[in-house]
Amino acid sequence: MSDPTPDASAAQWSARYEAEDTPWDLGAPHPDLVRRLEEDPGLGGAPGRVLVPGCGRGHDALALARAGWQVVAVDMAPAVDDLVRAALEPFDGRFVVADLFDDDALDGALGGRPVDLVFDHTLFCALPLHHRPDFGATCRRVLGPDGQVVSVVFPIGRDHAEGGPPWGMTPEAVDLSLGAEFRRTETSDLLEVTGRAWPHRWCRWSRAA
Repeated sequence: MSDPTPDASAAQWSARYEAEDTPWDLGAPHPDLVRRLEEDPGLGGAPGRVLVPGCGRGHDALALARAGWQVVAVDMAPAVDDLVRAALEPFDGRFVVADLFDDDALDGALGGRPVDLVFDHTLFCALPLHHRPDFGATCRRVLGPDGQVVSVVFPIGRDHAEGGPPWGMTPEAVDLSLGAEFRRTETSDLLEVTGRAWPHRWCRWSRAA
């Protein structure tokens, strides 16, 4: 997943997709997401409105849409536009090419309405480290009062000295990004996925009471 620049542009990410140089892409939804949706389509409640930032080819977004979630998927790479848009449209899902941290573009994608869930898989770990606080700020802004964040925290154990993306990630890093408005309510054991060199944890945060 390494990129030579610390702040990759939309054109650079698009070039990776066009070249099929996307080692972070599992080619399917994350298996933990698939299993959990099969057991509980609402992931602990009723399916609601979900933002999938940095959705890539849309595997996770489509799995959520099929489970009954109203999906708004966002990615800054125009190369995935046609693919993700076509996949989500039959489920009344929406895909928008946008920078997650462009407030006007994101507000337009969301239609000015809050979401119930932000689902992160390979977005946080791809952010330059100086953008991690922006992730938390965005979650605080777009989530409703009972909103939650679910993140596949990956790659656990990768040293920041090795560079990125993917940058090493921990649940505590997301704690810091989200701030005191959120509390972590779920932290799985260390888990592994075939083909990935580092383990992950499935974690959930809820707005603090």
